Amino acid sequence: MKFGKSLDTALEDMPCEWRPYVIQYKSLKKCINKIVEELETRGLSADLLTEWLQKNEANDADHKLHKLDYFLQ
Repeated sequence: MKFGKSLDTALEDMPCEWRPYVIQYKSLKKCINKIVEELETRGLSADLLTEWLQKNEANDADHKLHKLDYFLQ
């Protein structure tokens, strides 16, 4: 079963007061797909963005280590 269908099925078992706070998966998926299309039309592929994010995370980790070293001195 696909995730969207599983979510719909799970909603039936959820307390009524929780239902307004559940993410509208179908709408979210459409928004994400529109963003992906827009990024690709601007030349920003998923591979390029993944590479950039990984480099950024590595830089953040280095920065946090430097702050920790300074604090521990």
